[in-house]
Amino acid sequence: MAKITILGAGVVGMAVASMLSRAHDVTIVARNLPGDTESLDWASPWASAVFLGLDGSTPSEQKMQRDAFAYL
Repeated sequence: MAKITILGAGVVGMAVASMLSRAHDVTIVARNLPGDTESLDWASPWASAVFLGLDGSTPSEQKMQRDAFAYL
């Protein structure tokens, strides 16, 4: 089990931390953390983090979207 530090608690940082924490010891370091809801610098209350496939995606892109959604 590796010790991994994630810099940033935005949508991407939290998603990566969630995936890596299944097999590793993960620490998150960020300027703004959950609870800093008034800060525009913390993306999560504003980013929506909605998973939605895109119209016009190629079959290979659709497969990638389905695989990513299943992993989440």
